Parts: sequence; structure tokens; C-alpha cells
Amino acid sequence: MPESRSVANRGLRPNGEAPNVSLLPTGPENFAAPLLPSSALTPSLRAVAESASTLISPQEAARRFGVCRATIYNLCKRGVLPHVRIGSSVRIALPDVITALVQHRDRTS
Repeated sequence: MPESRSVANRGLRPNGEAPNVSLLPTGPENFAAPLLPSSALTPSLRAVAESASTLISPQEAARRFGVCRATIYNLCKRGVLPHVRIGSSVRIALPDVITALVQHRDRTS
């Protein structure tokens, strides 16, 4: 069996923080701005960025419109409802939800 050794956290402050690493962005309103230069944004990404205040989760869309959450996910899966994946999260624009649900209602009635 290997010998166990103790590991020291050198360079950390007594409260556990690293002295040279800030946990908070310096300007929260511009946190992601340096990550993508504006020239790197495609028209579709620019449209998503401009409508960021209206992006909602599928759960929120289902709650607001009184439909099953699975309906929202199915509309996304079929390509009827445009969506953006951010990590493992799905976000959709509110106007797109309204349009997709009207189309879905017209198809099923």
C-alpha cells in the first residue's frame, strides 16, 4: 500500500482564497464581452445577443403558456422552435415561443 502524504495549500490566504485570483468579474455588466470580439459574432449570434433579455428556459415557457414542458422540448427537437444551448441549458426567445405555439395549435386543430 502506498504511503499517504499530507498536501499543503501553499500560497493561499487564511480564508482559503488565492491571492492573485479574483472570484468576481471586475465589471459584471461586461463579463462576457472580452470573450467574443464583435467581429466574431455571426448575424444569428448577434440576434441572440440582442434579444438576451427575452431568453427564457423551456420550463418558464411551459409555465407561462400553460403547456407541458415536453411540448416545448419537442418543438425544439423538431426544429419548429429556435433555441440556443448554453452549456447543458436550453434557452428560447419569448417571441419564438409564441410563434411556435400558434403554429403548433393551428396544426393540431
